[in-house]
Amino acid sequence: MTEIVEIERAARDFDHHAEMLRRQILDQLIADQLDDFSKEQVQQLAKHRFSHSEMRLLSYVKAAGSEAAYQRLTKDLDISQGMISRYVKRLAELGLLERYHKENDKKAVYLRLTSTGSIVADMHKQMHEKENEHYAAILAELPAEHIANALEVLKKLTL
Repeated sequence: MTEIVEIERAARDFDHHAEMLRRQILDQLIADQLDDFSKEQVQQLAKHRFSHSEMRLLSYVKAAGSEAAYQRLTKDLDISQGMISRYVKRLAELGLLERYHKENDKKAVYLRLTSTGSIVADMHKQMHEKENEHYAAILAELPAEHIANALEVLKKLTL
């Protein structure tokens, strides 16, 4: 039973570390791109702690191109309708996202990124790239068999 407790603790520690690493990377990315933002935007971005789901939403809208149907978000992102509404409202208030209706369809709501929202979506991608580089460097120091064993254990525990 002690092993289970240790695995649970290690998983919590990893989640906490990963969240802190992402926050650190994101803060650095914002600092590196200060010239792309107005003073007010920098203050808002620094004050607002984006959730990973909010950043995923921005990245989804960017990947969709010029428009993203609001209705598809819950299906494609696996986030509840209530949380999507909350995220969209907050991101729109921050000036990262705009809601609109098409001329021929006043019912459906569509989303598009503002130029600032597009920059933040790019930062989300860069954040994951830097995070992956960080973990790859750590894993490169470990013997391949240790990594394989850890993966095997994690897979069995998550079946």
